[in-house]
Amino acid sequence: RPHARCVSRARTMAGIEAFLTSLVINTVVLIIIFSLFIFYRTKYPILYQPRCILEKNKDRRPVAPGTGAWDWLWAVLRTSDAEFFQRAGMDALTYTLYFRFAFQCFVLCLPMGLILLIVFVTAGDTEGVDGLALISLSNLEEKSSRMWAVMISGYIFTLTALYLLNRLYLTWIFYRVQYFKQGHPHHRTVLVHDVPEEHRSGEAVQAKFAAMYDDVQAVNVACDSTELSKALAERDKIVRKLEHTTAVIGLNPDKERPLMRVGGMLCCGGTKEDAEATLKKQLDDANKEVAELKRKPREPVYPSAFVTFESLTSSYNAAQVLHSGTPATWMVESAPQASDVYWPNLRMTGRTRYVRSLLVQSFTIMLVIFWAIPVAFVASLTTLEALSSNPGFGWIKDVVSLSPVLQGFLEGFLPTLALIIFMAILPMICAALTRAEGVCAESWVAEGTFKKLYLFYTVNVFFVTLIAGSIFDSISEISSFSSALTLLGQAIPKTGVFFTNYVMIIALSAYPMLIFRLVPFVVMKIKQKFLAKTRREHEEVVAPGMWNYGAQMPVQVLVSMLGFIYASVTPLIIPFVIIFFGLGYVVFRYLMMYVFMPTVEGGGRIFPIIFNRIMTGILLYNIVVFAILLIKKFFFAALILPIIPITIIFWRFCNRIYEPAGMFLPREDARQAETEAREKAAAAAAA
Repeated sequence: RPHARCVSRARTMAGIEAFLTSLVINTVVLIIIFSLFIFYRTKYPILYQPRCILEKNKDRRPVAPGTGAWDWLWAVLRTSDAEFFQRAGMDALTYTLYFRFAFQCFVLCLPMGLILLIVFVTAGDTEGVDGLALISLSNLEEKSSRMWAVMISGYIFTLTALYLLNRLYLTWIFYRVQYFKQGHPHHRTVLVHDVPEEHRSGEAVQAKFAAMYDDVQAVNVACDSTELSKALAERDKIVRKLEHTTAVIGLNPDKERPLMRVGGMLCCGGTKEDAEATLKKQLDDANKEVAELKRKPREPVYPSAFVTFESLTSSYNAAQVLHSGTPATWMVESAPQASDVYWPNLRMTGRTRYVRSLLVQSFTIMLVIFWAIPVAFVASLTTLEALSSNPGFGWIKDVVSLSPVLQGFLEGFLPTLALIIFMAILPMICAALTRAEGVCAESWVAEGTFKKLYLFYTVNVFFVTLIAGSIFDSISEISSFSSALTLLGQAIPKTGVFFTNYVMIIALSAYPMLIFRLVPFVVMKIKQKFLAKTRREHEEVVAPGMWNYGAQMPVQVLVSMLGFIYASVTPLIIPFVIIFFGLGYVVFRYLMMYVFMPTVEGGGRIFPIIFNRIMTGILLYNIVVFAILLIKKFFFAALILPIIPITIIFWRFCNRIYEPAGMFLPREDARQAETEAREKAAAAAAA
C-alpha cells in the first residue's frame, strides 16, 4: 500500500507538472506574439488594418484606431453592436455575438465551477485516481453525498445557458430585421426553382408572377453561360499579362523588350515575337469573341429564374407561399446577392438536388466514420522506418543515421505534417461536397461546410477520444456489466483532462497567431518583392480576402460543447473556455472590423444552425450528468431528469417561434421600410 501511494503521488505530481509546463509555455508564446502584434501593428497598417485603407464604401469603412499600444483594444471594446453591424455586416455580428454569449455563459458558471473544484479536491484520494483527475468527478466515491453539488451545477449551468441563449436569439432577430430593412436589391428578389420547361422564358415567368403580384419589376431566367464565362476568363488572363508586360517595360526601359512564343507546342517550335504587341492583338481578338458571344442566344435555358419586385412585401410574401398546385414546380425562396450566386447549380431541378443530397449525406457519414483510416495509413507511411523500407527511399536511413537530432526531428515532424495536411484539405472536401448537393450560393456552401465539419469534429475529436479514453485502456478489467459501468463512470471524467489541455492549447496559441498574421505577412512580402508589378497585382497582394465562416466556426462551437459537457465533470476546463471565448471575441471583432473584407453577405442565416448545435451540446451535457450520477449510484440521481424536458421544450420553442421571426422581415416592418424609402426619395427629389 505505501508503495502504491508513492507511485500514485508521483504520477499526480508528474501530471500536474506536465500541465503547468504546457500552460507556462503557451502563456509565454501568447505574450510574445501579442507583443509583436502591438509593435508591428502601426508599422504595417496595410496588413493589420487594411479595411481602413481599401474599403471603398465610406459607410462601412472603419476609423483607424490610435497608435497607442492598447488603442486597438479600446477601439474594439468601445464599438457598439449597431456600429459593428454597419461596418462589418450581419455575418460578422452573428459570429461575435456567439463568442460573447459563450464568454458570458462560462463567466457566470465560474463560481459554481470553483465550488465543484473545492468539492472534488477535498474529497480525499480515491484509489486508482491520480494526476489532474483528482480535481475531477473521478475523485468522488460511489454514493457520495458530494454528488449533490454535481446535480445542482447541472441545473445552474443549464438554466444560465438557456437564459443567455434566449437573449442571444432575440438580439439576432433584432439585427436580422435591421439587415432586411437596409433594402438591398436582392432583398426584393426571389429565386424560382423548377420552372416547367414550357415556361422557361422571361415573358412566360413574367406573366406567371404578374398574374399574382402587381409590382413585378424584372425577370431574369438563368441560361447556360459556360462558353461566355470561359471567354471572359481568357480575356481577363490576357489583360493581366498585358498589364504585367507593360509594367515591366516601364520599369526597365533600357533593357530588351520582353518576347513571347507564338505557335508551337509544349514550349517547342513557333516563333518569338514582341510580347506587348502580341498581347494587344490577342486582346482585340478576345474582345471580338466576347462581343459575338454576348449577341448570340444562350442555350440551354436553366429551370431557374430571378424575379425582382418593387416592394419588400411582395418579395417576402412570394418566398413563403406555394405558387402551383403541381408538386415540385415553381419552388420559390429568397435570392442571395448576385455576387454570392453559385451559377452552375442553377441548372439542377429539385429532384436532382434531392438525390444528390442523399448521396452526399451518405458519403459524408462514411467519410466521418472512416476518416481515421487514411490518416493512420499516411502517418504510418511517413515514418522513417516505413519510408526506408520502400524501394528508392533506402538512402533516408543512411542520411538520418548521421544525426540523431535529425532523426528525432523527422520522426516527430513527418507524421504530424501528414495529419496537418489531411486536416487542411478536409474543409475543401466538405465545401466540394456541399456544392455537389446543388446549393445555389457561396454563403449557403459555408452553411453546408459548417454542418459537415461540425459532425466530423464531434465524432472524430469528441466521441472517438471518449471511447478510446473510457474503454480501450481498461478493457482487460471488464469482467461483468457492473464492472463496465464502474470503469465507465471513472473513465469518462478522465477524458476531461485531455480536453482541458486541448482547449488550453488552442486558446493560448491559435488566436495570437491569427491576429499576428505571420503567414499573410510573409506571403505579401514575397509577392511584392518578386511578383507584383502592376497596380492591380499590388492591390490583390494586400487584399485580405473574406473570412471563411463555414471552415472556421465548427471548432468554436465544438469548444462550447466540450465546455458544457465537462463543466460539472472537470470544472478546471471552465477558465480555459473563458479564455478561449474572451480572446476569440476580441481577436475576431478586431479582424472583422479592420482586416477582412465582407465581400459576400449571408445575412447571418447560419445562426439557427449554430443554435441547434449548441442545444445539442447542452442536451448531451444533461444526459452525461444523469448517467454519471446513476453510475456513481447516487440515490437522488433521478432529480436531475426534469432539466432534460426543460431543455427540449426551450429548444422546440425557439425553433417554432424565434426562427421564423428571424428568417423573414415582418409585414409591418416591410411596410415601414418602404414608406421610409419613399419619403427619402421624395426628399432627395425635392432637394
